[in-house]
Amino acid sequence: MAGPNGTGTILASVTLPPNNSGCNTYKLCVWSTVGVPLSTTAGSISFAGVPDYLAIGPVHLGSALPTSIVLTSSQNPSVQGEAVTFTATVTATGTAPVGSVTFKAANQVVGVVPVSGGVASITLSSLKVGSTTINAKFQGTGFATVGKSLVQIVN
Repeated sequence: MAGPNGTGTILASVTLPPNNSGCNTYKLCVWSTVGVPLSTTAGSISFAGVPDYLAIGPVHLGSALPTSIVLTSSQNPSVQGEAVTFTATVTATGTAPVGSVTFKAANQVVGVVPVSGGVASITLSSLKVGSTTINAKFQGTGFATVGKSLVQIVN
């Protein structure tokens, strides 16, 4: 709604099907994140449903969902020429994150990997002897952009 307290012009409407994800009456139903482009700033949200059967989780208007990332190495230190897998685990408030992780080694992009099941991984075997900073940056529409780095030691 364009105005406060469910008043003004309807900017968008979302209909959620009943019994999503196989749930039924008296069970918790979980719906996927819904993104609705708006032509102007929303002033309020109006919810409709069967009395005593409507519950809404986090609602974010015009702000990115809080997101976090953890970056790990399959082996640190490693030996030159050895394959090392770097895994970025991404979580977001209330839903599975959708987007991709850009991996950099020594500030050079080495891959852009879609997040699947909250995880994006890349395997590198060309790291030079010494210390190399590995960066992982998650970006997704509607999610906060977050990054993490670690220092990989190669012997």
